Amino acid sequence: YDGATFDAEQQALTASDAAPQWAIVKANPLRDEFILAIINSTGDITAQVLNGTNGSQWYGLKVLTQGVSATEDDFKGFDIAYEQLTGRGMAVYNTGVAGVENYSIWNGSDWAINGTLPSDGCAGTPRWVRLAARNGTNQIAMMYLDSAADYCAAIWNGAAWVNSTLLQ
Repeated sequence: YDGATFDAEQQALTASDAAPQWAIVKANPLRDEFILAIINSTGDITAQVLNGTNGSQWYGLKVLTQGVSATEDDFKGFDIAYEQLTGRGMAVYNTGVAGVENYSIWNGSDWAINGTLPSDGCAGTPRWVRLAARNGTNQIAMMYLDSAADYCAAIWNGAAWVNSTLLQ
């Protein structure tokens, strides 16, 4: 959209023919770029990028995790946020394993950093994940509700996850 008209419709990349259950799109604060993440009906969580400066094409498809259970694919066990100073994209997602949340970082050209969040005391699998970027910093707050009705949180400080905790 250029302020007056919309560009031609684009079709996102797909990793399978399974129907999407949840989708989220976040805009980069520094570049003409968007990340789309989807969980489909077979429990695959994928992420991809739209770069508005290269002809508005989707690329960088990454399968974040595959086959979380049929119960878990009903929930938005993932989210995306951008660091506000670097413009790196962060995805945090359910792995289907209780107490284990993974993350991947988009550096503008590749999903270059992948890891597991520190233990936080939650005993279930993440069902509702929420990320929030702090303006003027590279900090990202993460909070989630798990399948055992626990809430856990952590802070990304731009280099590592810190202060992982079970909220009472």
